[in-house]
Amino acid sequence: MVSISFLLDHRSTGNIRVPAGRIRDAQRAWKRRTTDIVMDAFRHALFTKNLEHAADLLALMESWQARHVARTGGSGRQDMAASLKAARKDLERVTSPAPAPHFGVVVRGDEADTTG
Repeated sequence: MVSISFLLDHRSTGNIRVPAGRIRDAQRAWKRRTTDIVMDAFRHALFTKNLEHAADLLALMESWQARHVARTGGSGRQDMAASLKAARKDLERVTSPAPAPHFGVVVRGDEADTTG
C-alpha cells in the first residue's frame, strides 16, 4: 500500500491508503509502446505524402515483427501483424498509379455493357 496525503481547505486531512497495484496500472496506461509511436509517425508520413519515410518506417516495423516471430515462434502480437498488413495495403494504395478511366464501360456483376 502507498500512502497519499493531500491538503483540503488548507488543513491536512490525513493519509489515504491506495493499493500499489492501482498506481502501477495507472502509470502503465499513460505509457505508449514504441510500435504505437512509430505507427503514428508512419500514418503522419503517409498523410503528408512523404512516401519515402513512410516506406522506411513500415520496413522498420516489419523487421521488428519478423524478429519477434523468429524469437518467440509467433506467439502474441497478432494485432501488430494485422496492423502491418493494413499499413502495407495503405502504402501500396497511395504509391500505386491511379487506374485509367474506362469510359463507356459499365460492369454489372459478371457481364459487361459497352454500349456507353
